[in-house]
Amino acid sequence: MPTVRRWPGSLPALVITGSAVGILIVYWHAIRFSTFTSDPANYWTDSVRWFEPFNPYHVAGFPLLLASVRGATFDVIPPTTLMTLVTTVALLLGVNGTYRLATTTGLSPRCSVAAATAYGIWPFVGAVFAGFPVADPVVLALTVWGAVWALRGRAIPAGLLLGLAAVTHKSLWPAIALLVVASFFWIGRGRRFGATLAAFAAGPLVALWIAGIASGQTVTWLAASSADDGITPLPHHSLPVFDGLFGSMVYGNAIGRARVAVVIPMFALALIVLLPYYRRWREPFPSIASVFALEILGLALVMNQHLVWSAVRFGGLLAVPAVSLISMRVDALPARRWHIVATIVVVVLVGTQLLTAWEGSSRGWVGYL
Repeated sequence: MPTVRRWPGSLPALVITGSAVGILIVYWHAIRFSTFTSDPANYWTDSVRWFEPFNPYHVAGFPLLLASVRGATFDVIPPTTLMTLVTTVALLLGVNGTYRLATTTGLSPRCSVAAATAYGIWPFVGAVFAGFPVADPVVLALTVWGAVWALRGRAIPAGLLLGLAAVTHKSLWPAIALLVVASFFWIGRGRRFGATLAAFAAGPLVALWIAGIASGQTVTWLAASSADDGITPLPHHSLPVFDGLFGSMVYGNAIGRARVAVVIPMFALALIVLLPYYRRWREPFPSIASVFALEILGLALVMNQHLVWSAVRFGGLLAVPAVSLISMRVDALPARRWHIVATIVVVVLVGTQLLTAWEGSSRGWVGYL
């Protein structure tokens, strides 16, 4: 007799995350806020001009994905709906990838669902950037799945996914580069594994860079504008170093200080994750956990006031490493107490998404991303 296909183990996390995105969309619809503004509008413009994918601020991956989906659907879906569908699917794929990463490291089903749910509704940002469609869910999903395949010892799919991530968002370039370099030294993996991973990870970005130069861009076109926008201190009211963290406290307005109040705990969490793992950096998962922690620490320390929020936006990478550190406590909770704790945490995290949605929509998201 045919067997009934089991639901994926990540289903609770998928349902919670999808519901959070739905709540945000309904909220924005109720207040008549259009998400087709700021970065989403710019990404859509780039997707229409897909034959010239050389925006100095945005790499081509997300616009090309949008152009592909638009072509596959014969351009009948409105821009906002299509973009939101793409980013929501990407977010859910990232949730499932986080679950797979957790189970691959040996975490229990309970802890794996907890990590996947935390990724999907990561404080203040998880579902927000699916409902407000930007490239974050896509690059995070590609990076997480790249880490899954790297952990499983599959260099080609891992490298290809990391390569696609590199042409989707520049903020994760450090993490991708560190993962590639570290893979050469992983115990149980040969140099051939690292070389293969590196080749496939570098391929898409190198191809885009060369294509841009051939079209008349400068040699530094991929990085120069973004460095000026995100790393260089602002012309006025900024500090020469650590401008994002401390400059926002000294010179920022109330919103800037509130954001830093969220960035600082994220910085602390990254440190907490890094300390137990960095000494074991030659083991695949400790290496991946260390790289993800270093990425968040770097974003918090290097980015200026304009983009220091990136440390929160990509903080979902810490979901599996963080849950791994408390897995024994999570598994030790009786079922009833666990359900109560999990419900409270989910409600609080979804509440933070709504807070971000309110704050962003009240300001039109200008200057936020």
